[in-house]
Amino acid sequence: MKSYFLIESAEIDAQPMIRITLGTRKRVFTLAMPVADVRTAEGQETLRSWATSVAFLPGADVPFHTIEELLDIYDQRFPVPPTGLRRPRLRPW
Repeated sequence: MKSYFLIESAEIDAQPMIRITLGTRKRVFTLAMPVADVRTAEGQETLRSWATSVAFLPGADVPFHTIEELLDIYDQRFPVPPTGLRRPRLRPW
């Protein structure tokens, strides 16, 4: 199934936000977080947890490779100092 991700700037309730979207032709999942949180370890963990949970939602049909690409791009665009924990890789079993 065709899938995509999108990282964009947005303003929600007059607060600068980053909106991250994962989707397919059937479903779209969106996370919005304050710009101030984007380059923090907590913000990074929030995104990773959210994206991983989308992968396992029944009927989401977002392939693991799309989520991996999103997390790779996020890590490149918004680097966060290492916390000592490595990012788990999603693998189909």
